[in-house]
Amino acid sequence: MQASDGVLIRLEDVSKSFDGEVILDHIDLEIKHNEFVTLLGPSGCGKTTTLRIIGGFVDADEGNVYFEGKKINDVPPHQRNVNTVFQRYALFPHLNVYENIAFGLRLKKMSDT
Repeated sequence: MQASDGVLIRLEDVSKSFDGEVILDHIDLEIKHNEFVTLLGPSGCGKTTTLRIIGGFVDADEGNVYFEGKKINDVPPHQRNVNTVFQRYALFPHLNVYENIAFGLRLKKMSDT
């Protein structure tokens, strides 16, 4: 696994079940640097579970998660260099889309432009 291949996030053979129901069944995913990716599908298909696994909020039952070529399965959420903006519940209703996204960048002292 090398970050030099341009891959930012890689999921390899990731599976997850809840209460005996398979939500993710051995999925593979690569997201390259500067690539824009959208997860689309019906309710219950695993979109949020995938994001929670990448963010470290849910552990995969099987498989590995890599960030810039480094395995991060056991890295806690606060030490992962990833962020998730949820559809509704974590957004500030008094801010517009730009300001909601910029909020996290400002906390990390990053440019929001």
